[in-house]
Amino acid sequence: MEKEVKNFKLDYYLWLIEQAKILYPIGTKIYQLYSGGTSNKSHEITIHNHDFTIDSDGEVLYNAQYRLYTPINDTWATKVEEQPKYEVVHCKTQEEWDFVTEQLKYIWHYSFWSDNKQDSCININVSEKGTVDVYTELNYKILSFEEWLNKEGITLLKEFEVMPEEFNPNEVVKPSINFGQLNLEDWLRETKKLNLSEEKLQDYIGSSGTCSQSVGLQLKGNTVVQKAEILWNEWNGITGECTLTPQYPIRPTEAYKMISESECIKPSIIKHKAQLVEVNKKQIFKN
Repeated sequence: MEKEVKNFKLDYYLWLIEQAKILYPIGTKIYQLYSGGTSNKSHEITIHNHDFTIDSDGEVLYNAQYRLYTPINDTWATKVEEQPKYEVVHCKTQEEWDFVTEQLKYIWHYSFWSDNKQDSCININVSEKGTVDVYTELNYKILSFEEWLNKEGITLLKEFEVMPEEFNPNEVVKPSINFGQLNLEDWLRETKKLNLSEEKLQDYIGSSGTCSQSVGLQLKGNTVVQKAEILWNEWNGITGECTLTPQYPIRPTEAYKMISESECIKPSIIKHKAQLVEVNKKQIFKN
């Protein structure tokens, strides 16, 4: 029985050595293997010969010194060329971090540029972040923000405005915004920037993808058409609700008529030339 066990071990060890020869042809680069079964990625070794042996622990050694195989978790040394060719972007500013995150469509729940500031990097292959030192140690390729832009074919005009494939100099397109998730203040600000027609504004207000229900309910008007009309008029200076003075709520057409004819308001009351006051933004909301 003991002889059979020895023969089995010998056959197994010979098989391991043959496996090593197959896995690691001469010229192969590997990372040194620790006894615990992990690779030392900072230490590369080149296989120059097939001087493979087995030690008393059943580990395959190269030149009786470098570990190629350990029975722990049945682990073989990792080839350098088999490592993922990950690339990361070095984001030196909050603006660069935000722009890369937006373009890669990553969502950070507990990670921020402020964690590492000028040393911050974003992996462009998988959703993860780290520092320049960490990714240098892992032998990842570190791209500057400008190198990443060139790699992706992205052209920036100014303030991270993106030039689309069919660029119209009169229409600068910024990274997409999920209007359906904006609060009222942000929705008003971003929607006004779009300079939509009144008809298009109706579509925006009427769609849950571009206007949440909570925002739509806060806009003045009973229907989508009314809400769009009031808002569009306000943004384009054609509102019908201006005031001559705080004491005299009046529409512009009526004000001009009253001033010109001096019928309802006498010149003695109007000491100075009438001035129409711009409608306060809050007037477009429901009370």
